[in-house]
Amino acid sequence: MTSYTIAISAKGEIAIPARLREALGWRLGEVLAVRADELGADHALLRPFATVGTLRGEGHLAALAQVVGAGVVQLPNPIRQTLGLRHGDQVRLEAGAGSLRISPLRRQPAAGAGTGP
Repeated sequence: MTSYTIAISAKGEIAIPARLREALGWRLGEVLAVRADELGADHALLRPFATVGTLRGEGHLAALAQVVGAGVVQLPNPIRQTLGLRHGDQVRLEAGAGSLRISPLRRQPAAGAGTGP
């Protein structure tokens, strides 16, 4: 599976590469959803809203988003807060079975940071 590393914009947006959108079958204007049970500190799964109700074990929605011009998706506050994302942070995007997994890439502490004399 191909993964992409993308930075979060100042508006909380990610640009989903065209190849990834094509692999998922997503079009501009597509409404996306994240179920509460698919949102955690280490990842979120974005799915087309139309498919969420057909999944087994239907859960409550945590957030909605939309694919707009040039494949941009603004990640809603519940997603950004749960993943601990801010402007400039990097995320890994991976396509799954009709879903996009978004995982934050945690910053590594600087060498020698937090060490005593």
